[in-house]
Amino acid sequence: MLATKRQKALLALTVILLIAFVVVVGTFIVPDRAADLWMDAAEGALQLAVVTVIGGAVAATYRRIDSDRERRRARDELRFEIFQQLSSGYQQLRRVRRNLKFAGIHILQSSSVRPRLRPEQIAMLRDGMVELVQVTTMLEQITQELDVRIVFDRREEMFEALFKIVAYNERLIHEWQKRGVEFWDAESGDVRDLPALAEFLADTQVSFRPNVRVPYDDLIRAVQQQLLQQSRKRCLSAPTRGPSRRPASGAAAR
Repeated sequence: MLATKRQKALLALTVILLIAFVVVVGTFIVPDRAADLWMDAAEGALQLAVVTVIGGAVAATYRRIDSDRERRRARDELRFEIFQQLSSGYQQLRRVRRNLKFAGIHILQSSSVRPRLRPEQIAMLRDGMVELVQVTTMLEQITQELDVRIVFDRREEMFEALFKIVAYNERLIHEWQKRGVEFWDAESGDVRDLPALAEFLADTQVSFRPNVRVPYDDLIRAVQQQLLQQSRKRCLSAPTRGPSRRPASGAAAR
């Protein structure tokens, strides 16, 4: 941009010098019209200066508009990407919870005797914990992104919801880091020794809803509100065409 400004200034200076050179030559050729030539040259130089200044201002305005539009587009894309990540993360947590309940882990945890896990149950338990770690890592990345870039107006509210979900997941992860090594084969550990997992698989209203679903609903609502608000602004700023005028049916028939 700086090079372009210098090029334009150099071009304008060159044109002015050429005009001055032509006037000087003209004064030697037609000395009795020297005053008129200098007057015309001054008017031409003034017009050139005005056009250059106005053109530069208009070009700068358009560049600023394009830059703002590109910045808004990039911000909206990031907002939508975060919306997709949050939606996907919530569905992953629901899938982990349902799969573990389908495998009967919650029933085994309430057993009065030491339960014996089948290989399929152990595999599902380990896979579920891996998926839980992936979701938590994704949420932490979103938190870091929001911390360094102002993407949403309700950022503090979103931080609170993200911290609550991550803290809840971290309890499961820390528990699994301590006891997960015991669950490899049929002679595995006791699932009754996993209280955080038992809370995760308990009735929805007891633990999952207040610690995961409600904060996720707050997050999704905040993101959707921002996306819809920006969409309305674009619709209002877009040029609208008036209704097309068509001849009445009677006139058309005539």
